[in-house]
Amino acid sequence: MGTREEQDYFYNMFDEMWPTDGLPIKSKLNDEITELETRLITGAMVYASSNKTKAAKELGISRENLIYKLKKLKITV
Repeated sequence: MGTREEQDYFYNMFDEMWPTDGLPIKSKLNDEITELETRLITGAMVYASSNKTKAAKELGISRENLIYKLKKLKITV
């Protein structure tokens, strides 16, 4: 764990690198994950010429999971 001073230093660095701007970290993290997931899925679908089986394979997920995520994130490609 380190000394208290080391812990304080780490937490201060974390706050400087990823400021929360007064918002809970969870909200920002969920937004970032959704944005990243959307970009990756969209990119895979473009790469695979909208072939869901090929895109799912590129992403390392099942075709069914990809279809679920496409609907959830409202991605149309």
